Amino acid sequence: MPQNPSEVLSKDHSIDSNKVILPDATYQRISQVITQYLSYYHYKKQPLSDSLSAVIFNEYLETLDNGKLYFLKSDVDGFLKYKTQIDDLLKSGKS
Repeated sequence: MPQNPSEVLSKDHSIDSNKVILPDATYQRISQVITQYLSYYHYKKQPLSDSLSAVIFNEYLETLDNGKLYFLKSDVDGFLKYKTQIDDLLKSGKS
């Protein structure tokens, strides 16, 4: 059943702040524990490093926009500052 555009546009689209998940210390600690667990128990035992961060970054970006249809070059350039920081963010729990 098609939606009536004027009905959709007339609705209140404000964000309900009670339903937004905000980062807190619990999520930070969960991220750290998962990162440690994967680092220790992964079969390759590959340590998190800047070079692995670059691989993760490239694969993630390729997965998000493999046809290069969504992100502009300026978007990708803005993301590049995180290319070698993924390991640090995961270890600190700020991912």
